[in-house]
Amino acid sequence: QILRRLWLKLGANAVINPLTALWEAANGAVLERDEGLRTLRGACDEVGAVAAALMERSPEAFGDRTFAPTSEELQRFVREVAAETSENRSS
Repeated sequence: QILRRLWLKLGANAVINPLTALWEAANGAVLERDEGLRTLRGACDEVGAVAAALMERSPEAFGDRTFAPTSEELQRFVREVAAETSENRSS
């Protein structure tokens, strides 16, 4: 499950860090702005697609197919992280 956690973390970092740094805003802003929600969906679609493609390309390297989270799972995780850390700011 370490690889799965890394993919989830990548999703959160790909969404929250760049947006909050550009906006000079706290993490919760990602969930409050339309641009944040659109970016969240798009980035999670991309990260999920890359994880799935990697699994398809090299299944012998990973064995367990559950290591690749879906876009929906990534979106849920990113929303949870942004909500739980809503007052935090990127440095």
